[in-house]
Amino acid sequence: TDDGGEGEVALLLGGNPIALPDRCRAAAELWRAGRVSYILPTGGVKWETDGGEMTEAEYMARCLKAEGIPEEAIILENDARTTHENMVCCTLLMLRILKIKTLHKVYVVSSPSHLRRSLEYARIYLPRVLEFAGYTDLSMPDGPDNWPDDPFYANRVYREAELIHQACVRGWAEDIELGDVRK
Repeated sequence: TDDGGEGEVALLLGGNPIALPDRCRAAAELWRAGRVSYILPTGGVKWETDGGEMTEAEYMARCLKAEGIPEEAIILENDARTTHENMVCCTLLMLRILKIKTLHKVYVVSSPSHLRRSLEYARIYLPRVLEFAGYTDLSMPDGPDNWPDDPFYANRVYREAELIHQACVRGWAEDIELGDVRK
């Protein structure tokens, strides 16, 4: 759930271009509400998009600009290829560009199905001096009321559940009871 607070940065996680416009809208909401000053799109995997081949971060920057976010509020991270790397590479950028000592809170922005695992990785990889919280839009196609009806998003949700399970087995994530998520 959204904590309603404020921070300095929205760490916008990459992924399949199908999901990225929704994630960008969520990050833009945070920025427009004055809850963050910067959006840090992260992802170096290249995809073929309607604008040609580009990295996840480049594609999200394009989506953010279409949402009215000014270029000076966007900090690109084009190297990360996994959620683990997103956290590490963004930490480096926040150190270099934003002087991490002046930051207090980062919002991790992703799709509903990806956010739980992303927050576990933020807990592991982001510096302990930073608070962090998750932000998503539950009305996205992989939100709790939508994914069972769409094979693409149902597959994504099941894949995320498997990755969370693997993270729990490895001790990277807390093993919690989620209950029956089927309709």
